Amino acid sequence: MWSSFDINVFSKTEDGWFEVDINTDKLYTALEKFRYLANDMPGCYVPEDSIFDTALIDNIATKFTGGTLVFMGNKLEVAEDPLLRNMQDNYGVVPFPKYDKHQKEYFSHAHDIYTAFAVPTTNQKLEAMGAVLEAMASYSYRETVPAYLNVALKGQYMSDPTSRKMIGTIVSELKLDTAWMYVYTLGGHFNDDFRSVIYENKTTYASTCTNTVKSMNRNLKMYFVGVDHIFLFYNVIPVGSVTAVCRTFQNILSHSACNLFGQLSRIVFGNAL
Repeated sequence: MWSSFDINVFSKTEDGWFEVDINTDKLYTALEKFRYLANDMPGCYVPEDSIFDTALIDNIATKFTGGTLVFMGNKLEVAEDPLLRNMQDNYGVVPFPKYDKHQKEYFSHAHDIYTAFAVPTTNQKLEAMGAVLEAMASYSYRETVPAYLNVALKGQYMSDPTSRKMIGTIVSELKLDTAWMYVYTLGGHFNDDFRSVIYENKTTYASTCTNTVKSMNRNLKMYFVGVDHIFLFYNVIPVGSVTAVCRTFQNILSHSACNLFGQLSRIVFGNAL
């Protein structure tokens, strides 16, 4: 939601790291819009039980394809679902709305689900492993992603030119939201906390934000120490030795922090693999 409304969660500090820096007035206004939509807007359907239950999300898709819902918020991948592929009525795709008329672009965000590769600690061919993974990522970027967007989504799953254009708009303004991607690693539960407030019909935005931000800033400071060590050991640990880096951090930080640095190490060493 905050990505669509162009609300940033982090900003850079003078020392090159990050801190939670939110336009809280804009965030609280946005949350109130969604609270009103979910609880007070006539005709808005929200499952009575847990909003996080996959079966209930599927229930929304069933109602949409059955012709009893006009709009359904979901991920682009839902276009592959047999429910939508076999839907009798035509449907279109639009991006999430802007915050107000002054916002120039439509924004969408990438979900926090992605492919991860597990590498055994006994692997002795780290450079070869890195080269293979880099090649796979390169082909995916150059071949798979364009084919999925242009052939599958725009070709097979969309039946009208307007929706194909809308997919281009959605993808071209896609945001990688750090607060969403690393929400559990940062310990803030940023999205879940606010989602619970909305669906429980509460207005405790300020206190929820204060508690969540305090936790996230604490974890960011801890991770800053670890990132310093990544660069400290950059010239003494063989390139690609993500496992060795993680082992070093296990003596410094918690296991959950090491999980984050496994991801950061892929970024730091990525171009060198």
